[in-house]
Amino acid sequence: MGLVAKRRTSTGWFLVYLTHVTGLFAICSTIHWLLPGLTKELWAGILLAMMVAELSYRMGRGIWRRSAWVFGLVLAGTSLLFLWHNWDVSWSTITSSLSNWGIMWLITPAMFMVVAIRSQIFHRNLNSGLSVVSLMVAQLLTLPVTNIRLIGLLTGMVLMIVNTAYFQNSLYSIIVVGFRLASFGKGLW
Repeated sequence: MGLVAKRRTSTGWFLVYLTHVTGLFAICSTIHWLLPGLTKELWAGILLAMMVAELSYRMGRGIWRRSAWVFGLVLAGTSLLFLWHNWDVSWSTITSSLSNWGIMWLITPAMFMVVAIRSQIFHRNLNSGLSVVSLMVAQLLTLPVTNIRLIGLLTGMVLMIVNTAYFQNSLYSIIVVGFRLASFGKGLW
């Protein structure tokens, strides 16, 4: 179905999105069939790897690349839902080794930043904003665990410095200062 839709010159958006979602479900079903006992955290990692593939393919033009961007967002959101359970457990219990998984979601703002840098003007601002918002959400996933809190803050600071260098925005500069102060404070603590 994907080959037929790809070869047709005037493929409708519905067929493209249907083919795309069918392919993603087929990949997930195959993984579940081969490895039925995967935890939510491992599924989040798999979905993040698929998100990286989708957003890497997104750098271009056409309906297929637009659907890759949409499904990259969906995969990032779904992986966040899987990791959010650990965040809830981390805040309600004193020790939780499962919450270390939240650090892998830092790949999401990095990918949105890469897509923003390589996109056209309109999509550049949108993807840059998504990078900043997902960076804030990633901080929520890393803050409960003392060991990875500093890593999350330093990664956020570096990503925001790159974002500010490419997209001169005063709000981004303020966020960089906030990350620097938080990293410095955590480093002293």
